[in-house]
Amino acid sequence: MMNFVPPFLPGGVNWVYFVGVAFILAAIAFIINRYAALAAYLLAGMLFLFIMLIHIPNYRDAGDAEMKQLAFINLLKDTAIAAFALYIGATHVKTKM
Repeated sequence: MMNFVPPFLPGGVNWVYFVGVAFILAAIAFIINRYAALAAYLLAGMLFLFIMLIHIPNYRDAGDAEMKQLAFINLLKDTAIAAFALYIGATHVKTKM
């Protein structure tokens, strides 16, 4: 995963651990239905940062058509997940336990 961390970001492998922990915490928030709206908005924000900092530069700098297509697929995947996270955040209804 270290290959996906942009070289201009300080911290190196720490970003990989941070993102992994963020994904796990978002999943836990969705499962236990506590702070799910906040987790959804933060997840969407993180994925939009991925799109801007990783996927668009990868698409722009891809050498051949196959790598460009792969970068575009990853861009669309994270866009769809971010959009669904925004949907979860907007429609979240906290249930009483």
